[in-house]
Amino acid sequence: MSEKIKSYQVLRTGAKIVAAGIAYGVPGVALVTLVHHRQDTHRSVKVHSWVEAVTDLIMKIYSPDRTDWDATHRGHHFNRDVTLYPQYRITQAIDWIRAKPNRAQGIKIPDDYKHLDRFVPSFSKEDVLEIGHIGEQIVKDCLGGAYQPPESYKLEDLQSILNPTEPQYFYSKSLKEHKGKYSQEEIAEVLLGDPHSPARMSGRNGVREVLLGNVGLYRASAHLFRDMPELKPKDLQLGKEVDHRKARIRGFIEGSLVAAAGVLRARNKYEPKDFLKALLAGTAINTVALGLHISGGNITNSLGHAGVTTPEGFLQAIGAKEYKLVLNPDGTVSTDSVSGGILGRLVSWLTFDEVGGQKVHHLHPEQIAFTSQKGLKAWLEAPWGMTLRTLAHSKYFPLIEPGEGFEGEVRPDMPNQGVKIIELRRVEQRKGGFAT
Repeated sequence: MSEKIKSYQVLRTGAKIVAAGIAYGVPGVALVTLVHHRQDTHRSVKVHSWVEAVTDLIMKIYSPDRTDWDATHRGHHFNRDVTLYPQYRITQAIDWIRAKPNRAQGIKIPDDYKHLDRFVPSFSKEDVLEIGHIGEQIVKDCLGGAYQPPESYKLEDLQSILNPTEPQYFYSKSLKEHKGKYSQEEIAEVLLGDPHSPARMSGRNGVREVLLGNVGLYRASAHLFRDMPELKPKDLQLGKEVDHRKARIRGFIEGSLVAAAGVLRARNKYEPKDFLKALLAGTAINTVALGLHISGGNITNSLGHAGVTTPEGFLQAIGAKEYKLVLNPDGTVSTDSVSGGILGRLVSWLTFDEVGGQKVHHLHPEQIAFTSQKGLKAWLEAPWGMTLRTLAHSKYFPLIEPGEGFEGEVRPDMPNQGVKIIELRRVEQRKGGFAT
């Protein structure tokens, strides 16, 4: 057999594995958008118990306890594209100075604070204290009696906290590389910030940074909820222990065996060597499917928060070394990628509408379909969401029903008051001509 023929066979086999991996992974991605996202996080739908069971089975390898994903995504909405952590630290320092003036002699409390948000050049002391106290209350509510205010500061630390010279809204490297027990500061940093926002990245193209590095960002939040499940929202606390490492390994093995069984049946050959070939192919197919799941999250969390964009800008956000985030009129950076031309609409469809209607979704997380359009336009803009909405309201399809929503007036998947203050200041700076 010639080398050319061998190469062709290798390419054909590789193409088959990739195609099979995509076909194997797509149902799982669809179920994540249904169960994890619309049901668990936002309660816009309610699915049958066996749909949940199938989703959990598929997602063992990626997130053995799906509430880790749910809690992380709830935090994404609660802190959309901002972090309250810098204001929280400054507020704690100011409160400590005021309570112990004799131990902070020579420390001046500034009236203005820079480097706390990408789009706001300077916050007033009053804004910082209001945002910081909101953040402090969030941390207290989560930690309960375990919360401890700072007992002491070194004078040089106070100077550094009160007079930052570098951006404080970037993700900290130490949290991504965390090992061991979490400190209260690390817990606060996770609870008070969007876990995967391009607006918090340190490079020249935050969208591309999240596109390539979303997994590491996601882990910082998910691992905290994994190790300290009591910090999750009450409705996401299942009260059971999960050995994540063993569950992932077992999930990968099970997924590979299911794929291998499919390969074996498709080839219809049952010699000993055929079982080995099927196992290798099944492992490869399952790996491709896993990559599809990861890619879906990366694409959604990056391109779904690229700010105001155009078809040309959408391409630039994906591939350019530099991309400038431009605020929406309301101070957010959520993106409806259907405004990104043919590519933006295609990406939206391929991610089951997750990228296409982010702006609509963040404003109205209770909606099943992420679109403000009606009729045919709605179906073209959000085909998956419109299908789910139709099924949920159909008396002939018992697997999906409209969700029960949340009790009370305040939804836990809407931004907190600190976020709203920051977004308001962004709007004011935008109107004042500040270049974003």
